[in-house]
Amino acid sequence: MSKDKKTRVRNFHQAKWDEPIIFELHTEGERGIVIPEVEKEIEGTVGDGISKLPENMTRKKAPALPEISQMRVLKHFIRLSQHCLGDRSEH
Repeated sequence: MSKDKKTRVRNFHQAKWDEPIIFELHTEGERGIVIPEVEKEIEGTVGDGISKLPENMTRKKAPALPEISQMRVLKHFIRLSQHCLGDRSEH
């Protein structure tokens, strides 16, 4: 950044926010982590983990979360952190 020699005030550069929101990165069928099925021995000992929940605490349908790979999520949030904490000025 250049400085005005008389006032010593830096030139202002408007922040440029061009990172899409995570829902705009959605690609149907893309997966980040696939959680393995519970082993039968464990399920037999502790149950399925859902059937004992009260009905009013369980979802009727799956949440509308974006389908996105783990690497794309990581890159997305790294870019967001750079917007907030790093020098992203493009001049």
